[in-house]
Amino acid sequence: MTEKEGRHATPLLRIWTFGHFLVERRSTTGGQWEAISSTTWKGSQHPKSLLKLLVCSSRRRARRDTLIDTLWPDLDPDGGENYLSNAAYKLRQVFKGHEYLLKTFGDHRDSGYELADQSRIWVDADA
Repeated sequence: MTEKEGRHATPLLRIWTFGHFLVERRSTTGGQWEAISSTTWKGSQHPKSLLKLLVCSSRRRARRDTLIDTLWPDLDPDGGENYLSNAAYKLRQVFKGHEYLLKTFGDHRDSGYELADQSRIWVDADA
């Protein structure tokens, strides 16, 4: 584990799932929490949907096929792969300098995505 990925005294993100879904990150100045604006999500609900599904998944991880089947059940496999890859790319952009908070695991056939643990991404439901 690198120093960048090491344990932090405080989380880098906070996610509120009770009530209105809200994602906050520490500001680069002063360390205050600021809500991630709708423009930061790049006008797409897909990265937010991916984040929600991973937060609700066991151990904050899910296989690619499960994610595609849940988020885009009506798409053909290639279309689902493209949507998922694009959503993961945009989600990493939302993490702004902390892209490692969304990890890829496994090989292509048995791969998926995993979010960092509670020490890095605080979720109210897990607190």
